[in-house]
This record gives sequence, structure tokens and C-alpha cells, in this order.
Amino acid sequence: MTIVIRTVVLVAGIAGYTALLPVLYPDTDGGANIGAGLIAFGLLVVACGGWGLYDGLRRPIGSVLRVWLVVGLLVGAAWPFLIGLFDGGLDVDLDVVFADLLFLAPFTMGLVCVPALVGAAIGSTVAQARTPRD
Repeated sequence: MTIVIRTVVLVAGIAGYTALLPVLYPDTDGGANIGAGLIAFGLLVVACGGWGLYDGLRRPIGSVLRVWLVVGLLVGAAWPFLIGLFDGGLDVDLDVVFADLLFLAPFTMGLVCVPALVGAAIGSTVAQARTPRD
């Protein structure tokens, strides 16, 4: 259930941000909005790092690592489909989605896993330091 909750929340957050992009950053020149993408990446890094820290404080580091690796894989695989859905509606270009799966999915997995694992390591270290020793 831990994996499902984290994956659903992150994918819903990505979908919500993507849906709000036309309102937040109206496309007046027809080009790619690099800033909006960087903000999305930054929000994902901060959210995963904070959640990883929370997990590291409360659970054994091994189980936290496994959870976040699976979450990273699922979120990384979902992002290209979300982009295709929001860019093309129901007329999704599967060639673009599959190309994104090869390149964007591993990058997104890194954006999810690395900060979560760093946060989990910090949380685990803090939790161990707070535990009284014999």
C-alpha cells in the first residue's frame, strides 16, 4: 500500500501541474516552456526528498530503499503517458510516448529515487542518533 499511495500522489501531482500549465504559463509564442519543466522537476525532487526523509525517520532503510525504487520506476513510466495525454488528448502519438519511455522515464526515475534515497539516508541516520544506546 505504501508504494501505491506514493505513486498515486506523485502521478496526480504531475498530472495536476501539467493540467494547470496553460493557465499558469500561457503559450504565446508556441515554443517549449523550459522554465515550467524545470519547476516541475524541482517540485518532484523536493517532494520525493521530503517524503524519503519522512520514511527514513520511521522505517528501516532497506524497506524504504525498495519502496522508492519501485515508486521511481512507476512514476518514470507514467510521466511519458501523462505528457502524451495532455499534449495530444485522446489522439496520443505512441511513437513519441515510446521514445519518451526510453529517455524521459529513466531521467524521471532518477528525479524520484535519488532525492528520496538521500532523504531516507538522512532520516535513518537521524533516527539512529535519537535511539538511546545501551
